[in-house]
Amino acid sequence: MEGEEIALKTWEIYFPSEEYTMFNKQIGLIIEIRKGLDASIPQLREIAEKRVFECDFNFFQRFDCSASLLKCFSCAVSERIYEALNEMVYVETKIVNHNKISQFSEVDTSSVDTLVSLIGTCCRVGFKKIENLEAYFQCSGCSAILKTAVKNNIYKNPKCPCKGKAFIFLSSHPDLKCIDKQNIKIQEVFASESNMKVLEVDLYGNCVGSVAPGDLVQITGIIRAELCGDAYKLKIECNNISVIKNRNQITNEDYFQTDYQIFRKISEEPNIISVFINALFPNIYGNTLIKAGLVLSLFGGTKKFAGPNPIRSEIHTLIIGDPGLGKSKLLLNACSVLPKSIYISGNFCTSSGLTVSISHDPATGEYMADAGALVVSDGGICCIDEFDKIDDHTALFEAMEDQKVTVAKGGVCCSVPSRSTIIAASNPRYGHFNSNKTIRENIKFDTGLISRFDLVYILIDNLNEQENYEISNQILKRRHHGNEDTLSSVIQRIRSDTFIKPSEAVYSKDIIKKYIEYARLSVNPVLSKAAKQRIKEYYVDIRKNKDVSIRNLESLIRLTESCAKLELKSIASVAHATFAINLYKKIFIKEEYKEKEGKTSLEDLLKEFVENNRKKTISKRELSDLIRNSKTKKSENEIIEIMNYKGVLIKGGIEDFRINI
Repeated sequence: MEGEEIALKTWEIYFPSEEYTMFNKQIGLIIEIRKGLDASIPQLREIAEKRVFECDFNFFQRFDCSASLLKCFSCAVSERIYEALNEMVYVETKIVNHNKISQFSEVDTSSVDTLVSLIGTCCRVGFKKIENLEAYFQCSGCSAILKTAVKNNIYKNPKCPCKGKAFIFLSSHPDLKCIDKQNIKIQEVFASESNMKVLEVDLYGNCVGSVAPGDLVQITGIIRAELCGDAYKLKIECNNISVIKNRNQITNEDYFQTDYQIFRKISEEPNIISVFINALFPNIYGNTLIKAGLVLSLFGGTKKFAGPNPIRSEIHTLIIGDPGLGKSKLLLNACSVLPKSIYISGNFCTSSGLTVSISHDPATGEYMADAGALVVSDGGICCIDEFDKIDDHTALFEAMEDQKVTVAKGGVCCSVPSRSTIIAASNPRYGHFNSNKTIRENIKFDTGLISRFDLVYILIDNLNEQENYEISNQILKRRHHGNEDTLSSVIQRIRSDTFIKPSEAVYSKDIIKKYIEYARLSVNPVLSKAAKQRIKEYYVDIRKNKDVSIRNLESLIRLTESCAKLELKSIASVAHATFAINLYKKIFIKEEYKEKEGKTSLEDLLKEFVENNRKKTISKRELSDLIRNSKTKKSENEIIEIMNYKGVLIKGGIEDFRINI
């Protein structure tokens, strides 16, 4: 046998408990690998210093894909180093270029001890700990020093020739072998919310500390079955890990190549935004302005930096509306477009569930950092339904604007990125939108969050009798006859806007999804001089309103860049700026109108009178002027009587009243 002619000098490093005999098949396998490595590892000195050998998966799979093969590769590399450099070095083999990505559902009992590669989002990160590989004991009877192997910090008592049963653990023995270990959890990226799987992964050595919550990672490792209590559980023993910076790495290199011509055709379509509306929201009628805003949110703006600090490119959208108007359906459709997108409901969501929580592991006594929805959806979409039901909105202030979450709990201080686009839906404070009050008075959450949303939509259930009849008729037809393609002209006009012109072009939802992914990855438009001038003129005009801030200007810039990205343009023209401004006007004017309309009530006018004149006494003539300005249809005496009954106006003299507000 060839294995008898060639003695492996490094055999004892990797297989100390196995005999070196001709019947051991691993010896022949190591010699065969050793011959194949002659042309593969010219940088022996670098490998010896780093003690890591990166093995290409194509070369690895020539032999076998079993987990035991990794030690054979390491032994072959160590043998090659010993022959060339005369150094006995322990080398760890890491598999690279493993492009055969497995699904989470393929991790089962039939695949134990096999090598797989998985892509997932890191949703939990444990703290670093030390695991013993070899332990040394001293016999209390004969003082002999004995070595024993350790696996998962579990070992058996050594057997001493003197048959002693008492041993002392030598924690300071010079040959004691330890390794860094860290436990993380990864979550499936492309699965639906109802079937999303989570796997535990053990990191070792230099892989420890390489990931943070929310990172998109590719893990190559071995499937292990570990005893946990009375049952076994499957986990991944990590061999190599890499953080995916560009989401294009998720797919094959030719993922977009076959569709470039279709992308170019779509980008040249007239009324292109209607093409995306029809493909992404096929079963939702009306609300074209909201759909247009959601499409622009999916594309986002251009990523920029002010020195080392990034500037937000995500377009956040908020929909405030009466119940039963399809807000949840809009969010669910938007959530199904991009990977790393999550739909959550505010009814069962806490601030820690949105950002990052530090939990205490009762088994190990350590702290674990658990990623919330905004961190897990980093780089994707986070759709939050029932936004007003969240118990604490203060956690969102930093996450929405600075795109990060800072945590300081239990002695743990860390900052985690949360670059996700937030699309939220909320019910008004009073159940239904009150037109006599401002937008800020109609919401239950902190009004400071309003300025962090780029687009704020108001949905009011104010349909007339004919429109309600047509909608009920259409619903009944769908229940009894299935899908109805023919819609009445009344339904087609409901909550529609001539600003968004219809398009007859039809494309599949899959190609539209790929188009959006390609635009987000590859297109980064910049503003032209004419577009900058157009945005600046409009901002100066609306700056006269006291509620306008610099964030409105940043929103206009992001919307303009998104319009250019929609057409795969590298330069945002004045036409793109005009479209973004016209869309913004329709929302901004509504908000401004509601605020002015709220001030037409007599109580608001009386408050304004007290603030401006710094007195709480009003004459009958001044009161008559305020009543006329309130545009009420009731008579003057009737209004005074109502205000007196409420205790707002108290008669002080013949011609004077006291304001009690």
